[in-house]
Amino acid sequence: MSQQTHNHDHEADYEIEMIATGLSAQAPGALARWQATFLAACDGWQLDRAAILLRMLKGRSLDENAQGVVRYLEGTLLVKRGDWAGATAAYQRSLALHRAAGSVRAGRGAQRPGQRAAPARPAIGGGCRSVSRSAGAGRGNRAPAPAS
Repeated sequence: MSQQTHNHDHEADYEIEMIATGLSAQAPGALARWQATFLAACDGWQLDRAAILLRMLKGRSLDENAQGVVRYLEGTLLVKRGDWAGATAAYQRSLALHRAAGSVRAGRGAQRPGQRAAPARPAIGGGCRSVSRSAGAGRGNRAPAPAS
């Protein structure tokens, strides 16, 4: 193992320990830092690191909205690992938690005609990237319309 690799691994371990300490102390911004680090790990295909971060937060007491975000991010990780059934279950749990928290409407019928749905919000800690970004949501990722 090169010195550079060893230093990078040591820095990564240090960052995870700092996040765990911040979460335990309920430090301001600890959840936002966790989310940013989790997303960076997923984006960088550091899936083992993302799984460690996910386990770190799954056992903690969180409000329904934050639990919904954690389940959503769990689904994102499972998609990257190719576990489609597990991802679907995580996304369904996320949706149920967000509905229970009142942050998602029960269905499209709840909207007035012509009214657009509210955009996804970064529910953990604010100020981080939008949660929907990590799942590839966005105009550029839509499937093309079927040919007539």
